[in-house]
Amino acid sequence: MQLQPKKLSNNALRIWRNFTLVDFGMFVLFMLIGFIVAFFALPKELNKNYKGLVLLGVWILLSFTLIWVNNYNARLYKVLWIALKYMLNRKKYLKTNGTAKHLVVYSDFRHGKYVEYYKGAFGTKRRFFGVLALQAKSPWELDESEQNTFLNRITDFFDAQSESFNLIRHRTLLDYATNKTKLLKHQNRKIKNIAREWDDQNGIFWFQGESVIDNYNDYYAYRLDDYNKLDMGLYVDSYFIVVHANSISELELQLEQTKNYFLNLNMEAEVLQDQNLVAFLAQHNLKPRSDKEILEFLDYQNKIELAKAAKGEKVYERERLVSRRKEAKLARIKAKLSTKQALTPNKALKEHKQMQADKAKEYESLQSFLAFDKVIFKKWYFYADNKYYALQMVNELPVQLAQAWWDPLLDNEAIININNDFVAEEGKARLLDRSMRNLEINADTHKSRYEQKKMNLEMEAVEHIETQMQLQGNALLNMKFLLLSQADNLKELKVKMNEIKKNARRAKIQLTPLYYRQFEAFAQFQIFNNRFLKDSIQITTQNFTNGWALENEVNNDHNTNLIGFSKTSGEPLIINNFFKGNVRRTNYNGYVLGSSGKGKSTFVGKWILNTLSENNRVYVLDLQNEYQNLALEFGGSLIDLGAGKNTTINPLQVKIQFYDNDSEKIDLNTIINKHIIWLEGFFQLANNEFDTEQIMIISQCVKELYEEQGVYALKIDEFANFKFPILSDLIAKLKTLTFPEGIDQRRKKLKKLAIIDTFEYLFTKNGKFAKMYNGQTNIDLNNDFIVFNTQYLVGSGNIDAALGLYTLLSFIQNKIYSNWIIDKNKNTLLVIDELHQYINTQNQTTLDFVYLMTKTVRKFQAGMLLCTQNPSDFLATETKSKKAEAILQNCQYSFIFGLRQNDLNAVNELFKDTGGLNQSTRAFLSDSDIGNALISLHAYSKIQAEIYYNDFEMKLLFKQGNFNTNS
Repeated sequence: MQLQPKKLSNNALRIWRNFTLVDFGMFVLFMLIGFIVAFFALPKELNKNYKGLVLLGVWILLSFTLIWVNNYNARLYKVLWIALKYMLNRKKYLKTNGTAKHLVVYSDFRHGKYVEYYKGAFGTKRRFFGVLALQAKSPWELDESEQNTFLNRITDFFDAQSESFNLIRHRTLLDYATNKTKLLKHQNRKIKNIAREWDDQNGIFWFQGESVIDNYNDYYAYRLDDYNKLDMGLYVDSYFIVVHANSISELELQLEQTKNYFLNLNMEAEVLQDQNLVAFLAQHNLKPRSDKEILEFLDYQNKIELAKAAKGEKVYERERLVSRRKEAKLARIKAKLSTKQALTPNKALKEHKQMQADKAKEYESLQSFLAFDKVIFKKWYFYADNKYYALQMVNELPVQLAQAWWDPLLDNEAIININNDFVAEEGKARLLDRSMRNLEINADTHKSRYEQKKMNLEMEAVEHIETQMQLQGNALLNMKFLLLSQADNLKELKVKMNEIKKNARRAKIQLTPLYYRQFEAFAQFQIFNNRFLKDSIQITTQNFTNGWALENEVNNDHNTNLIGFSKTSGEPLIINNFFKGNVRRTNYNGYVLGSSGKGKSTFVGKWILNTLSENNRVYVLDLQNEYQNLALEFGGSLIDLGAGKNTTINPLQVKIQFYDNDSEKIDLNTIINKHIIWLEGFFQLANNEFDTEQIMIISQCVKELYEEQGVYALKIDEFANFKFPILSDLIAKLKTLTFPEGIDQRRKKLKKLAIIDTFEYLFTKNGKFAKMYNGQTNIDLNNDFIVFNTQYLVGSGNIDAALGLYTLLSFIQNKIYSNWIIDKNKNTLLVIDELHQYINTQNQTTLDFVYLMTKTVRKFQAGMLLCTQNPSDFLATETKSKKAEAILQNCQYSFIFGLRQNDLNAVNELFKDTGGLNQSTRAFLSDSDIGNALISLHAYSKIQAEIYYNDFEMKLLFKQGNFNTNS
């Protein structure tokens, strides 16, 4: 717990009790006024006793203004002075007379992401600011050491700043209209596609079309209901950091440094630009604008920028000033003319032009665009454009600052602006010395033990922040913590303000309602770091960040996949692995880890179903027959691979392999050569005792076979209908293969015979691979949803599984490429369940192939979802661990369910390059309930989540009852 003194600037020298030197000076001034009135204003002949009574009366009357007024947190004479200034100042501002726009403190919009304050706001200096949207996280769920690390890094960031900054909180109502619209569009498209496929088969399709349509319609209906339940007034916090600078180049550097720093703290920060920046300013300035209006404003600003560039800024500004003067003169002339004449076509046209001119005038600057139509400032609130607003400010913090002391101040719907500027080094010494000196004198003059103890505690707090500044290098801030409430009527406004006050009081935080100072407060509130309000709280950066309670996990990719809710904030997680709106999310791959029974397979089923419902393709390698029912219910194809099944894949059928190098051209020779390289891996997997020379013999024979059968003369689009040679043809070719005479002839013949013997044993005469690989491919992939049952492959041995996966992935690669050629906007998801079962510890060929796919599949609008319940198997050998780690690094998304200890250690090892798993995350995973998962959207993202299943999904996917509480 940190110690925090009261306002250092308020630690004045006290003459008696709470009377300061200023109060004593006012006391003497009142006596002097009484003396002047009695002896100079009254007639000289008046009795001196009467004059004495007048002096005493005036003095006593004026001395009543020394009374302390709790509501104003000041003496009455100060309140009267503030009230007098309020009465003398303008209180009503209108757009029609041009006064309202002067309430907006910024004018120009630069390069789409920088804002310039109006000229004169900072004297002769030009000032700019930029805004970053922050995806904030709270440290208070972490263990103590991690909390300290987090807070220290935040403190270090603020200590390194030299310019003032603002932290801003807006509360917005979550809107799922886009999600619901997309859901309905997907439904319409999906049902039409299914019906068309059914009709193409003359009403007798290979699945029961009506049943599948019913299932999809039910699924869409439940998901629409999910969004309707969400769309029930849920507010979410949006956080922003405002950075200030004296030039655009300096500001650009500051924004980039700030963004990178928070990214390294696992908090996403994005510089607001164009429409997003203007929308932020409009919301913060209480002047909401529609998307259409913002786009029109940006278009007009772009034209201004082009005009300035063409003419030179000074020439342009001079011409604009002349134009304004002409417009003003014309307006005065028009005002004198009679308005009773009937409208003529010419007059109507003129009025239309005038409307266009008015619109252009409104869009010429941020000041005019964000100006209120009408605003009136009252004693404790202000009324603007049919809404009531009131500003409150933190006036005093408790001496003992609790952790997360911001939290009670954030528990409301107010817009919050934490306005900070730095106290200069010389100012710090002067402020602290004077404050400590006055406290020491005040403590000595007080006879009350209670007051002395209070003063001593205050001195201890001052010494505490001195230590922070001197030993830890913390900066000293002038902080203004402003809260703006809004309502449709005064009664509602009072209720909201009282609720904020109650929450603050519980945390021993005092607020001031800023009576008669709503105008100054509003000026200060506009991201403005000039000192309109003088009564800042002096606080060190360490005490400031010790209150950090910002947390928001808004993850809405605006698709339809509601996967669950954040365990810490309760906010919904709507995630699309094909999302392209974030620079940190660069591919479409993901992996799912989890011990048996923790909900991994159920989640994968949910993800598959969602991907299908968005009209994408899904291919599943299903080791344990987990997804057969899903395929039957939703019109998927079931393909069994392995012994005893009538499924054949011809390895000699040339398939297009994914390229690791973007610069490689896709031509016929390259495709065939790539396929021959793939065949080398295939035969090496089939018999790992083949040496390099034998592999070379096989490759040479394949090339000659392709030459003989005209493969090199084909066009790429002819591959699909060409009858490629099979392994029996290759064996026959090997038997006719001859070698030139020489000393190596006998050795090569022996190697060739060994190849033939192996091939005949494996691929002919009922060999274990004969049915699977020696024949023409008979797999039909003309379905958006295909489940490959691979349990027979794995059941027959690890080598068989690796070979089967290697072959099947090559075949699927070819299909993904074909899909991409047909429709470059349709996504494909490849799911590999129980990946560890396919890995051959004696041969890394399959692992290498999976690695290459994860690197290249994104180029063809496809992603992979890799699943395993044994991540520790990835670390069986050092080589395998490195390759597995590389595979996972090529996965953008991760979903980690509960893990056993050895698997938890393995996952921590795989995350080591990004800091590993912290203690709280490890505890979450080791003691995770069924259906809880750690979700990562990029290297520094770790969201503790509870997966959500609606009733339809539970009925379809839950095989052992409902263990999920969030449904």
